[in-house]
Amino acid sequence: ADGWDPVVASVADMEAVMHQAFAATVNSYHEEDQTIIRVERDLVRFVYINLRTSRQSGATTMIQCQFAHGERALQICSLQVSESLRRLGIDRELVAGVELLAKSLEIELVKVHPLSRSRQFWESVGYASETGSTLLEKRLLDLPDASNA
Repeated sequence: ADGWDPVVASVADMEAVMHQAFAATVNSYHEEDQTIIRVERDLVRFVYINLRTSRQSGATTMIQCQFAHGERALQICSLQVSESLRRLGIDRELVAGVELLAKSLEIELVKVHPLSRSRQFWESVGYASETGSTLLEKRLLDLPDASNA
């Protein structure tokens, strides 16, 4: 099947794909979790907010990303997990959800510019720098897509 084309697909289609990816990876997923999608010219920005863990901790648990129309790369802009929920694997589940979503959209590369204190986390989930820069990347060619999860 052809990949999701952000130029012609609806926000509702994107939302359905997002929920499918996060339902497959996030243990605390709930169908009422929030997704926010904004299309700005050639850029698609999206946020997934895990409501159950956000309510539990009193702080937002979320991941925010963006990608440009026609490009095969996605950038993770922000990953937020409350201090009280760290070391429970929620951060890894959110990243896995984004990777599964990206794969479903036929995006081949995920990038992140981590803070220095979070670089070890990103490296532990398979992100690396080819050039020694602060930009970390992960190729998704070998990951299953959401339909196979």
